[in-house]
Amino acid sequence: GLGSSRSSQDTDLVFAGFTYCIPTPLIIMLCMDVSFEVNHGIASSTLEGQDPQDSAPWKKYTAAPHVALEVGAEMYISIFIAEAGARAEGKILEVSLPLVITQKPKALQFEVDADFTAISFSVYLFYRFLECWFNCCFCIWFLCLPYPVCQLGSRHRFGPSWSWSSGTSQLTLLSGSLINADSDSCDTTSPWSACSVSCGDGTQTRTRTFLSGVLCEQATDVQACSEDPCPCIPEQICDPPACHTSCQCCKWFGIAGCDGNWSCDCVDVCDPPVCRTVCQ
Repeated sequence: GLGSSRSSQDTDLVFAGFTYCIPTPLIIMLCMDVSFEVNHGIASSTLEGQDPQDSAPWKKYTAAPHVALEVGAEMYISIFIAEAGARAEGKILEVSLPLVITQKPKALQFEVDADFTAISFSVYLFYRFLECWFNCCFCIWFLCLPYPVCQLGSRHRFGPSWSWSSGTSQLTLLSGSLINADSDSCDTTSPWSACSVSCGDGTQTRTRTFLSGVLCEQATDVQACSEDPCPCIPEQICDPPACHTSCQCCKWFGIAGCDGNWSCDCVDVCDPPVCRTVCQ
């Protein structure tokens, strides 16, 4: 079976806005409020279950802090310390950073994402109460003093609501696994692969996982391997012949064939080529 629990907490920080109220009989005020706020909070959940293959228990924790620039408008009726009305709000560039941690018997898996929503709108009904330390919400000498000992409470949604979003873009910032130091699941070595060639000399590889601190890392080993000699297909290869020029020169000194000037008879002399037989 599965077990789950969820919680959420949001806070609005108002940094600009205005409120306009119209008094009515019976100390009832009709108000309009426009505000520019920074909405931030965190949503968290826990999910438990068992792996269907090995029945190992697991537990998944999710925590998603978020922040958004919010523009809101309210129409509400204020009676003493209670207010009720409708609110329309738009969020501009809402950013969420969900962190998901899955706990297993021998490992922790984690993933950190970033979710971006460009713009979103929502309309809903709400009610809230003034939070007072004592009964301070009254008027004396025509002067109402709900502050500084009173403050607006959180808005509570009820009834129907409508919302629209431009869509969420997700970016994975970080993911990985943390292996327990006493776990044997990180100390593994695969068999050597087959030789990279069918004959002659080649290489083969294997993969190892090992514990580095708390991270399970992976490395690849390479070694030389030899198969049966490849069959020989003889081929004769000859080097280019080495050639040089040989000249016989003379000048007249009573030597037959000389005419009194330098004269040379030159011929090219080449050594026989050197050949050898190799295997393809």
